[in-house]
Amino acid sequence: MLAIVLSRRDIKEYDQVITLLTQPEGKRNVLARGVKKIVSKNTAHLEPFSVVDVSMVKGKELDILTKVQPISYYKTIRQDEKKQLIAAYAMRFVESITVEKQTDQALFQIVHQWCTQIAHLHNARLLMLDSLVIQLLTHIGFAPVMDQCVSCEKKEQVTQFSIESGGVVCKSCASSRHTLPLHEPAQQVFQSCLTEQPLVLEKNNCSPQVYNQLHLIIHRFASYHLGKEIVDWKDLRTLIS
Repeated sequence: MLAIVLSRRDIKEYDQVITLLTQPEGKRNVLARGVKKIVSKNTAHLEPFSVVDVSMVKGKELDILTKVQPISYYKTIRQDEKKQLIAAYAMRFVESITVEKQTDQALFQIVHQWCTQIAHLHNARLLMLDSLVIQLLTHIGFAPVMDQCVSCEKKEQVTQFSIESGGVVCKSCASSRHTLPLHEPAQQVFQSCLTEQPLVLEKNNCSPQVYNQLHLIIHRFASYHLGKEIVDWKDLRTLIS
């Protein structure tokens, strides 16, 4: 079955649990026996964000990986520190929002296409993570309302964003709690993040002020509606600047 590697963790001296996002079955935790041995042929193929074709057999607690065929290693991502950090964070985020054995082929396609686009970028930026996060949130049912006030449906003077209500609000409906400014330039980039792929977003040279405004909203929106604090990917800036 086609799968994207999300993470790997040690459980014994030579064994690891590999977390996969599979096309037909959603997220799967599988046992890779002997994968840490020097002679293991599968070690290189099971790095995060690799696309692989896998086979497995039924195990006592976890299914056991029996065959790994590499499909896309994304060498251009691994050779670029910025791309590698961004892609690694993306895999951790996907792992955190998915449930094991819950089939979602559309979500698989979103992540697969995103990885492929990141591989072809000339200049990877954190904006690509904001885009993936908000597109995945939209897909799983947390689509932000951007075309009118989420409270009164007014279309004019919507310069605030309500984290709690999940959309833009006008001045009359804005409240200090869970409401942040979202001015027109940031709204335009936000709209692009909802619909555009990384290769298109790469051409969007928004200012740091605009990026900071929309990023704060997307991060808080994700944390609030997922019901848990999401590690802020903006912290990667110190590593990729």
